[in-house]
Amino acid sequence: MTQNGSIQNNNSAVQYNKDIDVLHGFRAIFIFFVGNFHIWQQSWLPHYIMPFGKFISLDFLPRSGYVFVDGMILISAFLLYLPYIRQKTYGGEIASIPEFYSKKFARIVPSYILNILLLFFLLALPQKIYPSTGRAAKDFFSHIFFAQTFSYDTYVATPLNAGLWTVVIEMQAYLIMPWVFKYLFKKPVVTLSLMSIMAWGFRYYTYYYVADPNVWINQLPAFLDVYALGFIGAIVYTKLEQLFFKDKLKIWHKTLFTLVLICAIILTVSLLKYQASMNGQLAIKLGQLEIRLPLTLLMMIMILSAAFSFKVIKFSLSNKLIRFLAAISYNFYIWHQVLSVEMRKAFYDTEMLHSNMPMQQGFTLLCYSVAILVAAFVTFYFEKPMSKIILNRFNVFFNRRNKIEGPKS
Repeated sequence: MTQNGSIQNNNSAVQYNKDIDVLHGFRAIFIFFVGNFHIWQQSWLPHYIMPFGKFISLDFLPRSGYVFVDGMILISAFLLYLPYIRQKTYGGEIASIPEFYSKKFARIVPSYILNILLLFFLLALPQKIYPSTGRAAKDFFSHIFFAQTFSYDTYVATPLNAGLWTVVIEMQAYLIMPWVFKYLFKKPVVTLSLMSIMAWGFRYYTYYYVADPNVWINQLPAFLDVYALGFIGAIVYTKLEQLFFKDKLKIWHKTLFTLVLICAIILTVSLLKYQASMNGQLAIKLGQLEIRLPLTLLMMIMILSAAFSFKVIKFSLSNKLIRFLAAISYNFYIWHQVLSVEMRKAFYDTEMLHSNMPMQQGFTLLCYSVAILVAAFVTFYFEKPMSKIILNRFNVFFNRRNKIEGPKS
């Protein structure tokens, strides 16, 4: 493989873009919609527009923003399998299993651990939030070992940033993915079907037989079909990539993909409005279970269609600002909720904040500004240097083992 993404296969060079530009935009959009939900919970800022003096409410966006977590997991699944399906299609090299784990560890763990340590020692302990030492130890170590999602106390009721559950699900998925890919290579239809059936069965049981689904709805088994959908998306993208290498995208191709994108957006808005209409915590949780599959399917369609649409659409999803926001999005996700909650606690008059729109607007702007600044600082001055150090240590430990060509069949 050359640096520009050219692979020699059967004596013919196949060109492809290693960087799928629109993914930067979708990553930033999905994470910032989640962030908007959490910040809105502190300010209750009304969302609306008034084109030509006509009031149009957009409150369904913050009210349903939490469902975009499913899109974050979908993108992760897509990117997880893309190198493997490209290697299978074109040949070339991919990381060995030790290298796979070391890269994920270096990318995810430093910022995650930093967040836990700071919140535990500078917030939870000084404020004496825990009722006992045992409860504090349980919460701390379950977070350190990515196991807090298995208990209500450490997942829903934790003072250590409940939003970290998404990171935990991702890390749990990383543990099994090299072996999932092994079977996916051998029997793709069977593997994808089993993953989907397991997820549907788990969600069905949760929906009908679990009285309080708070802990259940976001366990790894409940997302297995989302991972399967991401893998299918990677396969479809690679097929389209091959097709349009031989036959360049024409205007009518781009027009068709753009129309599909618009239709997917319209249908997604309908699902968001449906979810925003849910009344009560139980209805909200059950609504998440209902729309997870159709929502992520529409998200996958949006990603694939945008990737082959007009340049103006791709530019809007991959310009320098979007790439910057995507680069810091992981740490924005980790920090935004904690920071907004603490700033709201420090606000001198919460009742006035929730009833005064200029204050709501100012507070919302403050939350975004502080979260973006903290995320940028942690990303560029902690996460990236630490990741580099960790990867260098792993390379020394593994003595730069040779890469393998994918899971053995």
